[in-house]
Amino acid sequence: MIVVGLALIAAAVAAAVILIGQNRGAIDVHALGGNWHVDAYWLMVVGFVILAAALLGLTIAQTGTAHVWRLRRERRELARENRRLSAEVDAMTGSEGPPAAAAVGAEARPARRGLHMRHTARHP
Repeated sequence: MIVVGLALIAAAVAAAVILIGQNRGAIDVHALGGNWHVDAYWLMVVGFVILAAALLGLTIAQTGTAHVWRLRRERRELARENRRLSAEVDAMTGSEGPPAAAAVGAEARPARRGLHMRHTARHP
């Protein structure tokens, strides 16, 4: 895969050099309220910069998504291990309910899974 990736990069660089070398004409660019008189190859250079920014954004998004999935998986595994260890402690002590310290004065808190804003008051 590394060799294929390097071959694609080399092909892209060769295509960019050829396209830049063959586009020597000047054109007028009208964008963002301004007018510019530039050589045609600068438009391709700008296109490559925009493409690089888009690829960087996609890479960052993919990395972030992978990080979130890993954290969720670890959290599920920790919850599973916590339930297993609680069951072992219950089996050793002979109790089936929650520990006494947790039952006295502890408030049950609802799980927030991103929907806690749904039940807030709405202003007209």
